[in-house]
Amino acid sequence: GRTDSMILLSINSTTKEITMTSFMRDMYVNIKGIDADGNDIDTWSKLNAAYVYGGAELLMDTIEYNFDIAVDDYVYIDFLSFVDIVDAVGGIELDISGMKPPMAEQNKLLGNKKGTDYLDKGGKKLHVNGNQALAYARLRYVGNADFQRTERQRTVITKIIEKAKGSDPLTMDKFAKASM
Repeated sequence: GRTDSMILLSINSTTKEITMTSFMRDMYVNIKGIDADGNDIDTWSKLNAAYVYGGAELLMDTIEYNFDIAVDDYVYIDFLSFVDIVDAVGGIELDISGMKPPMAEQNKLLGNKKGTDYLDKGGKKLHVNGNQALAYARLRYVGNADFQRTERQRTVITKIIEKAKGSDPLTMDKFAKASM
């Protein structure tokens, strides 16, 4: 399917700083390259369509072609893996105001029972599990639309990294296995 989120993660090996740059999935770009069937493709479409046409390779080529950014490698994480990764680090803390609507759709997608992991109230530093963190990262139609959505995604990834860095060896093992 179409990619839900595309984030370029850059690591400065000198300063040990991580920078995350989100690509808006609905941005129209020129998709040039080879599709999944080995055919030449040259079309204008939404950025997240590049993955459908030719997988990760065409998506990376599309980002390089349109933004003049060399992408060295990629990590693909599906919804189930994302949930497992957050759960492996014991959940994360987020500031949430509420998110019942995306939970209904997401529980259906993940095969969860209706009502699973709904939050009755929001709050500062609310401890959430993987399913709840995924819903928070995917939440649409609030605030400044996709700009705040991509900000939430970067926040969740930052929280996962921070939590993993401070984890004991057993938790790190669970994190590594969930990330594979």
